[in-house]
Amino acid sequence: MLESHSCQCLQQLREKVEQGKASYPQMYMICGLQDNLIDANRSFHEKLVKAKVPVTYREYPGKHEFEFWNQHVETMITWLTEEN
Repeated sequence: MLESHSCQCLQQLREKVEQGKASYPQMYMICGLQDNLIDANRSFHEKLVKAKVPVTYREYPGKHEFEFWNQHVETMITWLTEEN
């Protein structure tokens, strides 16, 4: 379900970009290697790349839990402030 909703949103955004009504945002994705959503994240990342959406994608050891996010929130904030 997550993947199909993500693909719908990507398709809607792509249509707006093609019509000149929007531009792609810079995206940052991070996923734990033991996360139960790793396959969906990889698939969505591939779709973003094929659609030429600017995306930074990272994988690190960890699960889908607060401990993982807490370990990587500083990386995300640095990416937001320095690269974008």
